[in-house]
Amino acid sequence: MDKTMRLVRAFYALGRINVAPVGAFPYGMGALMVPNAPVGQVVCFYVFGILTHCVGCAVNDIVDSRTDGLDPLRSGAPLVNGDCDRREALAFTCAATACAGVVAVWLSREMVGAIVPLLALLAIGVYGNACQKKFGGLHPFFVDWLFGIFIGAPVWLGILICGGRPTVSVLLLVASLVAQGPTLNMMRGNLKDLQHDRTVKAHTAALSLGVEPIGPNGEILLTRAFRHYCALVFAAAAVLLICAGIAAVSHPQQFTVRIVLAAVAAGFTLAATAELYISLRSETVTLRRFVRRVLFPMNVATLATAVSLCPRWEIFGICVATYAWSISLSVLAHWFARRRRLRLPPALTRTNSAR
Repeated sequence: MDKTMRLVRAFYALGRINVAPVGAFPYGMGALMVPNAPVGQVVCFYVFGILTHCVGCAVNDIVDSRTDGLDPLRSGAPLVNGDCDRREALAFTCAATACAGVVAVWLSREMVGAIVPLLALLAIGVYGNACQKKFGGLHPFFVDWLFGIFIGAPVWLGILICGGRPTVSVLLLVASLVAQGPTLNMMRGNLKDLQHDRTVKAHTAALSLGVEPIGPNGEILLTRAFRHYCALVFAAAAVLLICAGIAAVSHPQQFTVRIVLAAVAAGFTLAATAELYISLRSETVTLRRFVRRVLFPMNVATLATAVSLCPRWEIFGICVATYAWSISLSVLAHWFARRRRLRLPPALTRTNSAR
């Protein structure tokens, strides 16, 4: 029983199950862009997104297992704390990949050619997580843009597979998602692991642009090249997102709620862009500031735009279910961690705190 629970806990962590529905959201959103798409097809496309997310995250843990032990932030990773070994992690990855392949074959049963882009998305997820920070592969800037394609392409692909045709506003949204990929990866993924990546001599876009960690509170020294690159790409994503909203509400007979959502999205986009430029004017910044004041409002703006473009009200159900899942699991995780700390002997609690 203990071994079973250990493996369940390990596979849960390997696949990042707590945020898997969030990663799969573009898949469900794309399928719901088609008014007459069967519910079963929408669900299967969403499941494919969850499986693709799990495979990529598991590959990332397997590839980085030899260096994660040097990062205190990764001390809870299953391959670091001993919840599973590499053989068990590979078995989980292969099983998730096989399930994703089966779902891809089912989705492409009426459009045989669709199997190629579906498997290409899976391959991009594997390659990006395996080789993003490694020397000898593609340049990290190119891998960041592959990540953007990994985020944006499912919306376009879901429409095509479900028999729809992307509108101009949807294509603008997809282009904005593709542009958001590099900024998201640089301002969160690269900066979150900046000190560790520098220690193990990883190859990331942020390090390539000369960004350095300074100070005990997570302060980061920005370079002119980093500021200019982030500002340019983020501005492109913001303009495309606002244009998508304008194109959506420019048609007659639009529902008032969609117009309101488009207006809310434009407001959050402008606020995120203004905050980014304020942050980049300083030579030093913290990851928390980027996440809370730039990336979070941009995510809200993207979600509001996507909902305003979707002709089916089921999109609200997916939104509620997706974020309720992530929030509830986060609350449960904190609750279990708190109970575990309370059950530890005082001496052991002090030892862990010191670490």
